[in-house]
Amino acid sequence: MRYVHAGSIAAAMPSLLQLPALTLLILEDNSLHSLAQLDVLLPLKGLVEMFVSNPVMNVKWFRPYLAFRFPALQVRSSYDGNLVKTWNLTT
Repeated sequence: MRYVHAGSIAAAMPSLLQLPALTLLILEDNSLHSLAQLDVLLPLKGLVEMFVSNPVMNVKWFRPYLAFRFPALQVRSSYDGNLVKTWNLTT
């Protein structure tokens, strides 16, 4: 497991792109507020699971937007071992 710490996803992308087998991404406390900020993750083709704990989860159309942009992705809203909610975006 590798950890990449950055204040924003865009700042972390150079490091993330060097992990071609990346399947799990944990996004906590990154100050994500808009759906467009998630688009920088599109090059991560192997991404199938993401834990999100950011204000972007409260944005209208969050779930349909992720389903459209990342059809294979499963999103969880907590990484502390007690999963609050798990979404399979295509169902």
